[in-house]
Amino acid sequence: MAGEFAKFNTAITRADLDAAWRDRLDDAAALDSGGRHGTAIAYRIYALEIYLKYRICLRLDVQNPLKKLEIPDLEALLVFSGLSTALYALPDPHPVPLHWTRLTDFSTQLNDLRYLPAATWTQAQSADSARWLEHPTEGVLPWLTTQA
Repeated sequence: MAGEFAKFNTAITRADLDAAWRDRLDDAAALDSGGRHGTAIAYRIYALEIYLKYRICLRLDVQNPLKKLEIPDLEALLVFSGLSTALYALPDPHPVPLHWTRLTDFSTQLNDLRYLPAATWTQAQSADSARWLEHPTEGVLPWLTTQA
């Protein structure tokens, strides 16, 4: 079993992950422009998931992600990235933990995002997800990218 955990996805590199999370954010913006708000929200969640996997690679000093971490569980990925303690230690009221919770709530709805018609999701919901994830001073990603 221990050997299973150590298997790496050699088809994907840490550099690929770094580029991919940025690409998903660009995709989300393009999807929003086309009125595809549900898919834009999903792509923002994917960007966050991929970024956390990138950070795990950095923390473990590996060039390829571990196969066992090919999971969509944002909370688990945050723990494995080594950033959960810092996130939850932010003083109240701090917007980043609140925005993290909102994004993880959206992530639990990915099946709905995947299978319901695009019109189910509104421009306002997509704008909220963008703000929670990308706002320069209150967004989850800008905060995560500043953590050592």
